[in-house]
Amino acid sequence: MLQEAAHPDAREGLRRGIWATVHMFAADRDVLRALASMAHLDADAVGGAVDRMEEGRAIGARYRAERLADQDLLRPDVTVEHATSLLWVLTSFDAFYLLYTGRGLSADSAAEILISAAERAVCR
Repeated sequence: MLQEAAHPDAREGLRRGIWATVHMFAADRDVLRALASMAHLDADAVGGAVDRMEEGRAIGARYRAERLADQDLLRPDVTVEHATSLLWVLTSFDAFYLLYTGRGLSADSAAEILISAAERAVCR
């Protein structure tokens, strides 16, 4: 996912990164839902796969927040830490799942909503 987010323009990288994440989640929705559920019951049962995915997502959220800050694109009232937390929530499987499965939206529609929310929450 960092490849999509590495666009020279940090805002465009944010958009592309979220779009790619949503489409990855959509492609493997049932497997990811099962893994996430199993991890809540017994983290050892999934061999740390969910922890590794979450660690990668945390790195991606921090990377995006720092790039936005470096390009002076964060809202004045949003720190890198705050942006990292917001992006962490908005790029979660659960956020995707609620829109895609709970609301019955397409992957493209879910991505548009999450991108819009992320930009409005953290960007100028």
